[in-house]
Amino acid sequence: MKLSIIQTIILGIIQGLTEFLPISSSGHLILVREVFHFPDPGKVFDVILHMGTLIALVIYFWNDLTGIVKSFIKSAKKGKFYGDKNVNLFWFLIISTIPGGLFGFIFKDKLEELKNVYLISVLLIVFGILLLVSDRVGKKEKSMEQLTWKDAVFVGLMQALALFPGVSRSGVCMTTALFLGFTREVSARFSFLVSIPLIAGVSAYGVIKIIGDNPDGGAILIYAVGLVTAAVSGFFCIKFLLDYLKKGTFLGFAIYRFAIGLLLIILGLMGFVG
Repeated sequence: MKLSIIQTIILGIIQGLTEFLPISSSGHLILVREVFHFPDPGKVFDVILHMGTLIALVIYFWNDLTGIVKSFIKSAKKGKFYGDKNVNLFWFLIISTIPGGLFGFIFKDKLEELKNVYLISVLLIVFGILLLVSDRVGKKEKSMEQLTWKDAVFVGLMQALALFPGVSRSGVCMTTALFLGFTREVSARFSFLVSIPLIAGVSAYGVIKIIGDNPDGGAILIYAVGLVTAAVSGFFCIKFLLDYLKKGTFLGFAIYRFAIGLLLIILGLMGFVG
């Protein structure tokens, strides 16, 4: 049984929204599939949705990315590989990506099997509490220019936890950055930027897998619809969150995580999800 176009659009929109909001994309995708009995589209489809969010990131942060690359090339020609704020940021993004990439390479297949509804519920609630605490106690003073390699390492180590469904990659990065004293907006912006190399690696794997599978026309259509819907919804979600966090807090997202976590436990006990 294959996904319908409507089901594909729904999953694409959910991926685009929940990938960037601190509420766990994997947890929501599993929830929707379980509750509404969507057919399992397979790992390749999940990778396609991530490719859509990668496109959203690249488009939104195009000026930032080109500035980082140009600065790095310019400095490299002078034999200087550290010091400029954009060059430093280049290395910090790489450093933050390494722990999650290694952890995912080693344990991804095993962790993808962890779809227990109660585990997801607990992780949604626990990391919702951590998000709320970090939002309350974090100093929220530091700018992107004050980022250090130690901050990058710590964010990278915590980002590896996002492979557990229910944690949220963006959420754990934002939570960590808030605890480190960064502003809400900077925490979100760095979370988005640091996801680009990681998602790019996953996307490259997806492209290779698709070519090897030689999908038919129907599968290609489903992939295309999922890609576009994830990209469009993801782009507007990035814009919304960065604008919102200029004055808003993470309280609403923490409450939402609590509510979804409790709802999942109730649905599990009633036998609607397993």
